[in-house]
Amino acid sequence: MRGIDGIIYINLDLRTDRRRLIEAEFRRLSIPEEKIFRFSGVLDRLNGVRGALMSHMRALEMAQEKGWKRVLILEDDGFFLSSKEEIEADLVRFFQEKEENWDVLFLGGLYLEKGEDPCAGVMQIHHGLCAHAYIIQHSYLQTLKEVFIDALEKIKNDLFNTHSTKHALDREWVPLQRRDRWFAFDRHHVMQRMLPSDIDIVNTPMNRFDEIICIDQGNKENLREEFVRFGISIEDLYWVTSHKEAIQLAKDLKHKRYLIVEDTAKLPKDANQLDLHVLHFFRWRAREWDLFIFESDQCEKIPSDHFFYHKVTKIFSPKCYIVSDLILDRLLDHFATHQGLDSLEIKPEMAVFCSP
Repeated sequence: MRGIDGIIYINLDLRTDRRRLIEAEFRRLSIPEEKIFRFSGVLDRLNGVRGALMSHMRALEMAQEKGWKRVLILEDDGFFLSSKEEIEADLVRFFQEKEENWDVLFLGGLYLEKGEDPCAGVMQIHHGLCAHAYIIQHSYLQTLKEVFIDALEKIKNDLFNTHSTKHALDREWVPLQRRDRWFAFDRHHVMQRMLPSDIDIVNTPMNRFDEIICIDQGNKENLREEFVRFGISIEDLYWVTSHKEAIQLAKDLKHKRYLIVEDTAKLPKDANQLDLHVLHFFRWRAREWDLFIFESDQCEKIPSDHFFYHKVTKIFSPKCYIVSDLILDRLLDHFATHQGLDSLEIKPEMAVFCSP
């Protein structure tokens, strides 16, 4: 790949499935084998945040040892949305215009704060998440490595993943983004596959939500059968009789995200697939979302900047959805004069999404 001296992809020894997929991507793009180096990722079964930090830190060390001017760091769940020619054209133009006046260049990610740049098709990133595809200059390797070393020191005594999330590598590098020269293209060249993650200890769909609120419409036995597949007793859940009551209860409980489900709803049969949908959505949007609708036939939708999820423009009568605390007040105002969600006006500033 023109403009890049080497590619390091991080892959745990046990994830042979991911290795096959990422290496197939390299072959598809005809990337020379001599440019590709596999780094055996660090497995920390109890604390995947720590394992990820150590893996990226050591990948940077490998790049330092190789003496490369520019290196692409990839995680093994990445796949290329663009052709080799399209990526190279953007890279050549970027390197010609920026010369040495850059530190890190994302090929994909979630950009929460970004600014304009004189270089066409390029954004300056002030707050960017996701570390699945970034190019870094040799002169900046030590700077980023030291941030990862400091983060590891902060979490060295943390037993579990949940203790360390706030020190994840793509949180720790944000101060650098605000200070230094981080960029991204205005289109994603690399995205992440929806594969089970080794950072999370337990892949259980229902523990992704702070609370589950059920709406009783006289079909409790249906929901009992649905939830038993997830090892949940409906007697342990909150019950109300309307969507309005569900939103009011969510407001009173003072948490961040709620699953609201009518007792007539059918949950996805594949628990792992459901978990992946939820997990990747939360990783993609972080706190930047209001509603997520599971049933795509209960809304009108348009493509979003994510290859999998869609942006909702109109809601019909969803039976199963996730709601964020950020939109609760707006929904309560709506229910003051309306009975259902079907009349909710989706305004441009609202972040409402659905599965395809």
